[in-house]
Amino acid sequence: MDKCSCYRTVEKLKGWIDSDTPIYDKPYGICIGTREADQCFCNGDRLKCDFYDYIRKRAEKERLEYKIKEAIELLEKNGYRVENDL
Repeated sequence: MDKCSCYRTVEKLKGWIDSDTPIYDKPYGICIGTREADQCFCNGDRLKCDFYDYIRKRAEKERLEYKIKEAIELLEKNGYRVENDL
């Protein structure tokens, strides 16, 4: 499954060691799909979208369709004939 196109990892500038060496806080995820580019914890996994239910539902549907396709291919590989009504 593809990674969420709205997920980004950012680092916040914490300070400077000297004029050429910045210090950053630990990187964290944001969602640029929200108005304020809110912090999110999905790590780009659309099944774990923090903000949009329709994204999670679409990702779950794609995951299930992929699993069904895999199962059909495995059955056909092992000599079974499968009629696909999907």
